[in-house]
Amino acid sequence: MRGAPPAAEQIVEKLEAILWSEAAADLQLDRLPANGVIVRLPMFALRPPKMNVGRKALTRQLLHLRLQWRTPVVQVLAVGATFTAEWRTTSLGHGLTGSRTFTADGAIGERYYGRRQLARKVESLRHGGVRARAELLHLFEPFAREQLERANFSLSSEIADFHRRTTAESRQSHSENLLDDTTVEQMVTEMLYGTPERRSDVDRLIDKALAPEALDGCDLDRIFRYGVWSRARSTVQRAIGDPHIGPKIRKLVGKSANLTYAEVIERYRQLYPREHLSWERTVKALSAPLPQGQTFTWAAEVLERQPREAAA
Repeated sequence: MRGAPPAAEQIVEKLEAILWSEAAADLQLDRLPANGVIVRLPMFALRPPKMNVGRKALTRQLLHLRLQWRTPVVQVLAVGATFTAEWRTTSLGHGLTGSRTFTADGAIGERYYGRRQLARKVESLRHGGVRARAELLHLFEPFAREQLERANFSLSSEIADFHRRTTAESRQSHSENLLDDTTVEQMVTEMLYGTPERRSDVDRLIDKALAPEALDGCDLDRIFRYGVWSRARSTVQRAIGDPHIGPKIRKLVGKSANLTYAEVIERYRQLYPREHLSWERTVKALSAPLPQGQTFTWAAEVLERQPREAAA
């Protein structure tokens, strides 16, 4: 489906590879058997959620829980060796514990012969995590692009509508997007792959999903679906100079005519006392650029005449 996030199974496959890669990096090869089996412990399990996860519970009865093991999640054992590992999970309202016994017979792991082959397989595991992260970022590209386009359209429409309702203009034509396609495409690249100075938003969401307690309060779908959308909207707002509470400020102003700057701040602080609305953020919210270089007549003619001291 165009613009859909990767399936949960795809995400889990890549997350497991990253976690196994991290565990493989801690293996001390000289202490491992010369011939044996590499066993990777499963990092997720499917269970019905025991907390409210929204409408998805109506269409999907089983969701992924994160398993937390008391032993390293990559084990290297001599052929025929048996070991028991304990696990627990606190995901999606569960509080489960258990154990699982593994026998290193090749059926549950990867057989190797000799230390050179062991070294190659462990190195492959280590590099597999890097590859899995890159592949997961690539899988999110269509979804990230759609969310940025959606944020660009919704903010452009909302700001243009505010402009029409708070000025004498009565144009009803469809507003242009604030950001052109080239700018949005650059944002897609930065959102997925970051810049030399900053890691990407999606890369940091992957880190969030890797945390042992990541699924305690929500499912994987929400981490990525909501996370990408909220970061896409914030990215567009930064690009146009709109504070993250800009829509709330404009909504307040749109309900009342001829408010002074001081009245805007006073009313907003009454509604949202913890947000400490400042003069600067209010001016930015009401002066965000419109397509083709337009500016808010309301902000220019009303707010800028108000003395800064009135907001004190």
